[in-house]
Amino acid sequence: MKECTSKILATAVLTALAAWSTPASAGFPFLTDDPGTQGIGKWEIDIFSQYARARADSAGAFAAVQVNYGLTDNFDLQAQAPWAFAQANGVGTNSGIGDAQAGFKFRFVDEDKDGWRPAVAFVPAVIAPTGSAPRGLGAGYTRAFLPVWLSKSFGELRSEEHTSELQSH
Repeated sequence: MKECTSKILATAVLTALAAWSTPASAGFPFLTDDPGTQGIGKWEIDIFSQYARARADSAGAFAAVQVNYGLTDNFDLQAQAPWAFAQANGVGTNSGIGDAQAGFKFRFVDEDKDGWRPAVAFVPAVIAPTGSAPRGLGAGYTRAFLPVWLSKSFGELRSEEHTSELQSH
């Protein structure tokens, strides 16, 4: 039991140090995800916040919600809505509705647990300009993302790969 507690503590400390020292971009609600779906008739509701800072500017979401619904075993519908904030050059903070997102996740290849084949999903999304661009709460134009996500487990290890995004103005 003591050995297990020591491992958990060591893992927690290393994770905290890694998170403190480097920017993160993995797992919901960040920039990546995995090809897993909810399953038919199942819901997932995530409530989160985000924060980004560059020099004297900061922006993010005080609170946001993402809802996923399993339409089939390998097809999810997704929607996301944030309550955004923005502060430029340390002068006042604007807050309000941010840009809303809608999309889906279609897992078209299942992982072969004993072989080489990864799970693969196509996860397009459209982000609508529902936030005020002049106030820094939105982009002011529609954006489209067309990522493909791959994931493969090797025993206790899991590798996830993601394509880059496509944006349109």
